[in-house]
Amino acid sequence: WRRLKPAKVPKRWGLIGGLALLAALMVGGTLLMRRHANPTRSTKVIVIGMDGLDPMLVERFMAQGILPHFQRLKEQGTYQHLATTNPALSPVAWASFATGGNPGRHGLFDFLRRDPNTYLPELALFDVEETKPIVKLGPIQFPPAASRMRTPRRGIPFWTLTSKQRIPTVILRVPMTFPPDEVHGRMLAGLGVPDLRGTQGTFSFYTTEPAEMGKAMGGEIFRVQFGSDTVSTRLVGPRNTLKAGSPDVTVPFTITVHRDNPHATIRLPGESFDVGVGQWSEWKRVEFALNGWTRVPGICRFYLEQVEPHLKLYVSPINFDPRKPAFPISHPPDYAEELSEEIGLYHTVGQAEDTWSLNEGQVSDETFLAQCERVIREREAMLLYELERFERGLFVTVFDTPDRIQHMFWRVEDREHPLYDPALAERHREVFARLYRTMDRILGKVMERVDDDTVLIVLSDHGFSQFRQAVHLNRWLVEEGFMALKPASGDAKPSNEFFANVDWSRTKAYAVGLAGIYVNLKGRERFGIVAPGAEGQAAVAALSERLLTRLIDPTTGKPIVRRVYTREEIYAGPYAEKGPDLVAGFEPGYRASWQTALGGVPDAVMEPNRKRWSGDHCVDPPLVPGVLFVNRPLASAQPRIIDI
Repeated sequence: WRRLKPAKVPKRWGLIGGLALLAALMVGGTLLMRRHANPTRSTKVIVIGMDGLDPMLVERFMAQGILPHFQRLKEQGTYQHLATTNPALSPVAWASFATGGNPGRHGLFDFLRRDPNTYLPELALFDVEETKPIVKLGPIQFPPAASRMRTPRRGIPFWTLTSKQRIPTVILRVPMTFPPDEVHGRMLAGLGVPDLRGTQGTFSFYTTEPAEMGKAMGGEIFRVQFGSDTVSTRLVGPRNTLKAGSPDVTVPFTITVHRDNPHATIRLPGESFDVGVGQWSEWKRVEFALNGWTRVPGICRFYLEQVEPHLKLYVSPINFDPRKPAFPISHPPDYAEELSEEIGLYHTVGQAEDTWSLNEGQVSDETFLAQCERVIREREAMLLYELERFERGLFVTVFDTPDRIQHMFWRVEDREHPLYDPALAERHREVFARLYRTMDRILGKVMERVDDDTVLIVLSDHGFSQFRQAVHLNRWLVEEGFMALKPASGDAKPSNEFFANVDWSRTKAYAVGLAGIYVNLKGRERFGIVAPGAEGQAAVAALSERLLTRLIDPTTGKPIVRRVYTREEIYAGPYAEKGPDLVAGFEPGYRASWQTALGGVPDAVMEPNRKRWSGDHCVDPPLVPGVLFVNRPLASAQPRIIDI
């Protein structure tokens, strides 16, 4: 794994991105109105991204006087709403932030993308190129099967331009920077970095409860049994690509419970440590042996929920060890290790806050919030370490945690959410105020280091809205006659993923991902039945009209979709054809379901959202703008994230 390097981006992509950037500069003009006549006076630019920071909450808390540094920044320069992308999803928005291009130019349309040959969803946060062995003798392959990573983001990010001009450039944890770009300075990759299993964060949960062992959304549950007071089990690590079939590599460990003084002793190979009930361990290093001489290190943390009446032990996703990552996660490659020496071990996986363990009920609200606080402290330590030596050039960092906490706790804010509980709301009534005060405190530390020659930009990629009802778009397509199921299965038989039971020979359209609807087009999809041209345009028009008029909430009698966008309307550029044919702009409270994202066809069009993931931004983009604070006046009255 240590030998594997990211694939190089073909030169034609650089040329396309460069031309796109030049055109954008010629057409779009400038966002900032410089305070000084001499443009060389601004020797430093600091950009602080706060993912998901919501204008409604920012303005509420500023009015309450609890965000003094945001208020001061507004008075010094400018505060405005910042138009997001379509769809309003973090990978899409941050890619547009980086490149100044719409999704048709940078090629990212969702967290997921569909393979038109199989119709199946694929993760769009990084690309993997598999190498094939030249010789296969039974289980022996030569050379061994391997993978190369490359970023799915096309176009030229602005830190490449500063780097070419030899301007000192520091980029910390900005989404869609894996594998890391080469910069004239330092970069630590953000959203997109996988865990050691190659996923975006798979947790493990060990319990003696009489529950079925198997997968949970975002994790894996292991049902274990005691021998006396000790459990013997295993940690699951990476696939072993050196062996035929690429089996999972595992590491054995034991859990011994102590009931008198409730805690557990965890024994890993070469290390033993105690964890109390309701406590987190520190980072623990684990090595997974691919063969007798090749070992892949990772780090993880343990959280003991309880020891009786049943054992409940949570293990975080296994992160790359920044001291020796399996794939490069920084530029230069040893920068990740340098940070660990300065601030200690830290989360390296792109989505550090484990929302799915809370969504699946494997950890408590308090446990999740404690994890989030740890992530913020890590990010703040990185920020301050770099600011101490930042003398000139460009510095960009992004805090993801505001997005994660609001996703999981909007049920406290929204009294009409199916999971709203007055007692829970009272217990967590300060959760958003505390979060925003933390962001304000960090902003204050940055502002202490800002002088008259520094441009300071603070922004979010989108805001937030409630998520009360999950919409199963594929079931609606079945009921409207755009999708057909196999006769043997019966039209009422549900499926939750991967288009099980879909009859493609009679299907005109399908939905996949969190934002897109695709026409089953001849020559594009493997089993396409809709002819390009007039027939395809008619299908798009019919879908648009029915989404607006026939997708109705039966409890209110009101439309669910506020606006429908065609691909030609919102995307332009060399990758526009890869985008969905239609994007549904939902009304507040509605969102495409998790099953829709994975190609599921459940048995109803709608169901109440009973997940803790209760807030979202997958609605009509004008409803969820981000925020923009700048310590300068702005030339633009309606700034967009694409303008930054």
